[in-house]
Amino acid sequence: MTDSAWLAAAGAVLVAVAAAIFFMVGQGKGRRSEIARQASARSTAEETAKRVLDDATRDAESLRKNAVLSGKEELIGLREAWELEARKRREEVEAEERRVQEKEGLLNRKYDILEQRERDAVAQVAEVTRRHESLAARDQELDRLVADERRRLEQLAGLSAQEAKNELIQRLADEAHADAANRLRDIRETAKRNADREAKKIIALAIQRIAAEQTAETTVSAVSLPNDEMKGRIIGREGRNIRAFELATGVDVIIDDTPDTVVVSCFDPVRREVARLSLEKLVADGRIHPGRIEEVVAKSREEVDVGIIDTGERAAYASGVHGLHQEVIKLIGRMRWRTSYGQNILHHSQEVAWLAGIMAAELGLD
Repeated sequence: MTDSAWLAAAGAVLVAVAAAIFFMVGQGKGRRSEIARQASARSTAEETAKRVLDDATRDAESLRKNAVLSGKEELIGLREAWELEARKRREEVEAEERRVQEKEGLLNRKYDILEQRERDAVAQVAEVTRRHESLAARDQELDRLVADERRRLEQLAGLSAQEAKNELIQRLADEAHADAANRLRDIRETAKRNADREAKKIIALAIQRIAAEQTAETTVSAVSLPNDEMKGRIIGREGRNIRAFELATGVDVIIDDTPDTVVVSCFDPVRREVARLSLEKLVADGRIHPGRIEEVVAKSREEVDVGIIDTGERAAYASGVHGLHQEVIKLIGRMRWRTSYGQNILHHSQEVAWLAGIMAAELGLD
């Protein structure tokens, strides 16, 4: 072998030996490093475990203390609730005992009162019995004394008991008649003295209670117009409308210089009222001619007739008079438009009826 070969072989051997040495050295260092790492990891794990154990111990101690505190608080709350319930029950029992004692005392008092009443009743019964026996004995004694006195009086007067009784009754009757006659004379004189005064008082009182206002009626009625041009339409061509109106209503229509006014004149108040209503309707409608006038007058007359009946019925009801004939009702209603000495006859008649009713009530009559 050549030198180069030996050198190559020696180099290879040396490389192998060096590699083996380095491997063993690296393996030892790795083992020591792993052992150190494991030791360090074990130490760290132990410290961590110890720290976790300490934390767990502290947490467990804290939980134990909290549990103990919670248990104590719950126990205290239960004890307070129990004491409150026990106090409430004790108060209820005491109140019930007081009520029972009060009822017992009340019953005892009532029992004592009943016993006292019973004793009083027994004593009263005994007293009544004694008095009854005493009165019976006294009645017997009085009957005996009266019989003895009657016999003695009969012997002295020479009259029997019946004859004496008749004479006494006759004497009392004569005295009663005399007293009654005197009393009747006094009552009549007093009544005469007071009659005029009481009558005046009753009439004055009735008049004061009525005290109604009076209004004077006239024989004319005024109808307002919207303007003076309406007067010409009422007159009509050659006075045709006004003549038709006067003929249909039986009134006089007076048209003068009074602005916006037409006067209806008639002594019959019912006709005057029909004419007034008719003229107001014609003026409001604006259509004024003979045919329309007759139609409106007929309708107004029907309305006035209905108003007459309604007025009569209301007046009869207000006066308290019922069951009147229909013709009488109409006559009463027509008095609404009639006057006497400036006073409305219907109002006057109602006032007379009210006055008569008040005076009858004061006198106690129907």
